[in-house]
Amino acid sequence: MLQALRKQKHLLTRSSGSVTTPLSLWYMLFEGLAWPVMNIFANLFFVWIALLYGMTKLLVLWWLLLTVLDVLVAIHAIVMEKEDLRLAFYSIFYRFFYILIIDVTKVFATLEELVGLDMQWGKLARKGRI
Repeated sequence: MLQALRKQKHLLTRSSGSVTTPLSLWYMLFEGLAWPVMNIFANLFFVWIALLYGMTKLLVLWWLLLTVLDVLVAIHAIVMEKEDLRLAFYSIFYRFFYILIIDVTKVFATLEELVGLDMQWGKLARKGRI
């Protein structure tokens, strides 16, 4: 997202034409920069406040409620796509592992982009055999 934003930064403030492109790019900017930092900070802040004021049960309940919401959304998507309902089990790991890993990865990617590290897409060597 950050590479696309850097390449198309002139479209962030484009006033003529469709509003969809600048709006999409501003959303990408928020999703790529602000959201991961806010999410990591909020999780650390909630854990710190819960430990400081003895509200760990409330924090666990909050995370469980978010996990239930994730499972319900996953079940809805699975039913809509007519997939195997057993896949909903994996949505439990989404809240506790996947979101955090993705947000930390986004923060590191942002730092690499800001520092200006040269990044390239890897190329898969194909052999042409079945």
